[in-house]
Parts: sequence; structure tokens; C-alpha cells
Amino acid sequence: MKGLPTLLEPLQEYQRIKQAITEGKTPISVTGMADAHKSHFIASLAAQMGRRALVVVRDENTAMKMAQDIGVLSGQPAHYYPARDFVLMDVDGASAEYEHQRLKVLSGLLRGQVKTVVASVEAVSQLTIPHQILERSVLTIAADEEHSLEEMIASLAAMGYQRREQVEGTCQFARRGGILDVFPPDSADPIRIEFWDDLVDSISTFKVDTQRREEPLEQVTLPPAREVLFQSPQKLSSLLENAKGSLSGKAGAKAKEHLEKDQERLAAGLNPVSIDRYLPLLYQTPETLFDYMPEAIAFLCEPISCKEALKPVLDQHYEDVQVLMEDGILFRGCSTFYRDFTSLCQSIARQDSLLLDTFTRLVSEVVVRDVINVTATQLSSWSGEFAVLKDDMEDYLGAGYCCVLFAGTQRSAQALAGDLQKEGISADFVKDVPQAVPNKVFILEDTLSAGADYPQIKLAILTHTRGSQVKRKAVKQKKGANIKNISDLNIGDYVVHVSHGIGIFEGIVKRDIHGVVKDYIKIRYAGTDTLFVPVTQLDLVTKYIGGREESAVKLRRVEQNKGPGKKGRKGYGRRTD
Repeated sequence: MKGLPTLLEPLQEYQRIKQAITEGKTPISVTGMADAHKSHFIASLAAQMGRRALVVVRDENTAMKMAQDIGVLSGQPAHYYPARDFVLMDVDGASAEYEHQRLKVLSGLLRGQVKTVVASVEAVSQLTIPHQILERSVLTIAADEEHSLEEMIASLAAMGYQRREQVEGTCQFARRGGILDVFPPDSADPIRIEFWDDLVDSISTFKVDTQRREEPLEQVTLPPAREVLFQSPQKLSSLLENAKGSLSGKAGAKAKEHLEKDQERLAAGLNPVSIDRYLPLLYQTPETLFDYMPEAIAFLCEPISCKEALKPVLDQHYEDVQVLMEDGILFRGCSTFYRDFTSLCQSIARQDSLLLDTFTRLVSEVVVRDVINVTATQLSSWSGEFAVLKDDMEDYLGAGYCCVLFAGTQRSAQALAGDLQKEGISADFVKDVPQAVPNKVFILEDTLSAGADYPQIKLAILTHTRGSQVKRKAVKQKKGANIKNISDLNIGDYVVHVSHGIGIFEGIVKRDIHGVVKDYIKIRYAGTDTLFVPVTQLDLVTKYIGGREESAVKLRRVEQNKGPGKKGRKGYGRRTD
């Protein structure tokens, strides 16, 4: 078992927590926990008890950071489940990258491939596709089976996949004669399915950049590409017709107009521009992430902070929903997209659960059965200066500590072990640490966001500075400089949007979207494409680092979205052509 799942065993408080979970005597509150300790306890408990873990934190950045830390400490992947924007208005060009990432996690949970999930309180509060519907919406294809290629293409379109001339990103498909390429949301590479008439002749992965086939496959499973699905245009149109019968008044008349427009699109073979708005109509019992992990140990980190973080999100959402209902875009019975904090806490209380907090701050929504305080200190990252590390190691070892140091790359870890050995320090490069050894330094590759000191068991975990490694690895845009304030931008500057690439900043504009007036960053792309990004999502945009000559910088079209990236705060822009 890789990682550090056994090092907390000698800690009395850790044993009390394990016993409470084993005996079903939860929820309990565990205090004295900085983020570094939370990650270590979660990784150890999940690995040692053989349980899934659902971790709820205050925001998206914390979720990304903690998912990476838990993965390093447990030796097993921890999956980040992002919040997403519900596209409730008629918006073209809205990115679905975060939705695809969510579907990757949900599909992995159904297959038993995902064990630990970390999400913000907003993400776990958002309603999504019921697990039974997701399970039966999966398309399974095996070699030597007979499938109609035309029917398969129709199924992929109904599942939310976008048809392209060539597959370049997640949840796209393309057909060339008897070859069907498709990029599932839960796959690292796209899939190529070759047909001989209606017979599946071969299945393999391939690389987007070279288009060359890679690994042959006997079978492939394709999950849906969106969270809101409908069985057929006819059935959705029938649902909309039934909804019209319950509408009345001025707002009801407006709602009927919107419903009739979508019925016309369905009759013409087109999908509604916004399918998200019909989630409450299509799913009588929509679910949250908790419904996918009822047997998991639930960890609510910093409950008060989570409650405070969710409140403005829900307040803004309810305000937006009210405006949309007045405009007839939403209507009674089709306006609920979130669970509130009380409902979330009820889900937590139904499971084996821990409230992990820095201080003893209980929330009224969860009645705890015990409070356990852990004595531990969070340590700053090591900057890389050898003299400083040597002094720290000598101090710890002089006190009888076992030290575990994450040193970055394998090459760096091996070199550092050699350097410490030359100074007379007992240091070894290892792949994992099954047990603590006093007066010993174990050096591992990889990094954490912070270290931890457990004085009661004389264990210190130190780490090299992670720096930019915290950023999502899936982002493949050109590097840019962070923008801290709008004043950092001048009209004509090249900027990089995390999803849509290089464009030109054209100032701040006010836009009225169905009565809601907000400030937007205006970015011009190739052709006549323009992206409007809310100024509250400034962290989605960075300054382009490179030459400013028009010939040297190639602008992209907005629709060239090549898969998941990430943001500190989720959102979508609006494209105009």
C-alpha cells in the first residue's frame, strides 16, 4: 500500500476516530485540523478502512488542492468534482468542460473506479442526473457486435456529444466513412471504432495530435456527455405541452411562448438552446453527489465556512431564478437546481461522517456525538535552500522524530537523499513509508501544499514548494500572467481565456441579459467571434506572455474548446457571431 496511510496509527485520537466510524457512532467533530492534517486523516482513514470518501470543502481552489494532497498521501487517485454553471438562458458558446469533468467522476463512481471525491460545498449542492438514469444511458460497444452506425450517431447526439469534422476535445465525435471517432468524458484518449457494414471490426484508442491508433480494445463504454438528458424529442415536447397546461397569468403567457419556441426546435430536429432549464421537469427526483456515494465516509471540512460560502451562491441563484421566472424562461415546478445547506447536512448525518475543523465551531444543522481534538501543527513548504533543510532535520532528529520529506521529482528526491547522507544524516529515498522510524529521514517524490507536525507521535511531514504544480494539469493553454485587477489590462492587450485561448481585450462593457445588468470583459477572437466574461470571473483570464505582433499571435475561434481546464471560480462566457 503506497503513500502514508499507516503513520497515524500510534495517535490516540486517530484510533478514537476509527473506532467511532467502525461502531457507527457518528457524526463526530474533529478539531485542531489545518488543511494538511485533514488531507492526511482522510487519506489514511479511507485507505485503511477500505471505504470510499466524499470530502466537502469551502471552495473550488481548496477542493483542487486537497484532491491532489489526498492522492499523494494515500497513493491512490483522489478525484476533483467541480461546480458548474447551469445554462438557463439562451446562450450560444457556453463551455461544458466542468460538466464533462463531473460526468467523468459520476461515471467512475458507477463503475467502481472512483474511490475518493473532493468537491466544494457548491458542487455537492447542485442537482444532477439520477444515478439510475445515468447507468441506463451508457452505450456499450464490443468488437464483433453488430450496430447500426447511423443509429449510433443518433444516440451520441442525444447523449450530448458534439459532431465535428475531426475529434479535438472531450465529448466530441466524428465520422469518416465506416470509421467513428468519439471522445468520452471519462477517457484520457479518444476512441476509434471501425465498421465493416454493421459489424464492429475493431476498437482502439488514438492520439488527438497524431491521429494514430494506440491500444486495441475489446469493448468500450460511452457515458453521456451532459447531465440533463431526454429520451426523445417527442417525449420532451410532450412534457413541455403538459407544462403549458399549468401556466397562467402574465408570466405564464411568457413561459408558454418560450416553451412553444423549444417545441418548434424539437419538431425541426434541433435541441433546445438551453436544456439545463428543464432539469426539474425531466428528473422527478434529481440527485446530488451524495446519492452516488451513500456508503462513503463523508467529511465536511470547516462547516461554518462551507455554510457561509454557500449562502451568497444560493442568494444569487434564487435572485436570478426569480428574474427568469418573471420573464417566463423558468416557471413554477421548473425552478429548483440546488439543495440548501440544511439538506446537505441531512445527507451527511445519514452517513458515517466527520466534521473536520480548525477550531471547535459547531453548526446547528448537524448534531455531533463526540468532539475530538488533535494536537498538530501545519508546516510551511521548504523553499529548496539546503542549509535550512539540514538545520531543520538535525533539530527534528535530535528530538527523536521520524521525518518524511516530499522533494518533488524522483531525481530531486534521490539527489537530496545523497546530499543529506553526506552530512551524516540517516536519509533514504523510498516509494512509501509503511511505518515511522525514530531518527530517520524518508524522502519521496511528489509534493504537498503544506507539511504537518504531530508532536505526540514525533512525526514530521515536510514538502518542497509545490508552486505552479497546484494548477490543473489538463490546462494546455499558453502560459499567462495572473491579472489581479481590471486596471492591469489595456485595450488591445492579448489575453488568454482558460477555455478559449488567445484573444484581444476590448474593454469593459455593460450587458443586459433578460433584465440583469452586469459588467463583462469583452474579448475579441478570430473572425467576428466575441466572448463576454463576467468581471467577477477575472481569474479565468490571464495576460498573454509573448510577442504582440499580429503575425506572431494566432487568434482562435471561440468554439475551439479543447477539453477541461479549471478555474478558481466557475463560469461561462457569451459568444456573439
